[in-house]
Amino acid sequence: MINGYKEYLQNVLGSKYLVVLEEKFDYNTDKNVAILSEFQGTNFKTCILLNYQLMVLTNEVEETMQELQRITWLQNEQRLSTSEFSYIKQLMTQPINQSNFMQIHNEYQGSISINITLIASFNLMDIKEFYIDNELQNPTTFNIVYQTVPTNNRTNDEELNTTNINEANLQYQITMPIDNTTFFQKCRSIMFGNLPKDTSFNIKIKYTDDYVFEDNFKLSSNSLAYERSALTNQTYTFLK
Repeated sequence: MINGYKEYLQNVLGSKYLVVLEEKFDYNTDKNVAILSEFQGTNFKTCILLNYQLMVLTNEVEETMQELQRITWLQNEQRLSTSEFSYIKQLMTQPINQSNFMQIHNEYQGSISINITLIASFNLMDIKEFYIDNELQNPTTFNIVYQTVPTNNRTNDEELNTTNINEANLQYQITMPIDNTTFFQKCRSIMFGNLPKDTSFNIKIKYTDDYVFEDNFKLSSNSLAYERSALTNQTYTFLK
């Protein structure tokens, strides 16, 4: 697995970098050297958590930091696949400048670290894409709740009664930072009475097995959480 992932990182980072495994490290190049180390992972019944660290040695600390910040931002939560695992979710931290003066042979190099977790599974189900009014969304949290209204009217003399479901509803709740999108503006207009409260939203969900669910929903609640030391988040709840 680690050899295949090394080749993937080499392709992502490009020709300015040389990606090597920790046990095969030999600093003899004018490129930025990215040393891939593997740490203890976790085995579950249906998936494996693989933990890596990428240590980048460079003479251009500031330029390399900016480049790695962009790469990790774009690569975080990417879905990958291999011949071993049909589903891999890649989680990357932002790079950390560990040192500007790490001694390598007779030279001093800057060192930048990135922590990586791969969630690898043979048959894990996940949500691949989520759209509202044909606009791709990227919520930080996403909950789907199927809720019923049961009746417990006794229909027999048995010790255990039979429950009948009278009604059922589907509820979506998402939390995300406030981005100036068409979706946010529509929700804000409803919240402040500039659009009818019965306004519909088209919601479409694509799963990793290519199953697609699509239907119209109504905005049930819209709450804003403002904090000085954090991103301002908005939580939206939709009902079928």
